[in-house]
Amino acid sequence: MNIPTALVNELKLYLKHRTDNGDLEAKTLLTQLEQFTSSPTAAEEQALYSQPPAGLDVGC
Repeated sequence: MNIPTALVNELKLYLKHRTDNGDLEAKTLLTQLEQFTSSPTAAEEQALYSQPPAGLDVGC
């Protein structure tokens, strides 16, 4: 999923503010968002295990 960095940062700030006010659901969402943004994307992960297209062999 491609989410603009500015939107993610605004969402983190909002959730941090809500967390500071004692909102437990916001704390959970903030933790999940931080884990999501710090982990590799699904596309990056899939690229690690994909086979090269036909004709692009490495020739080893």
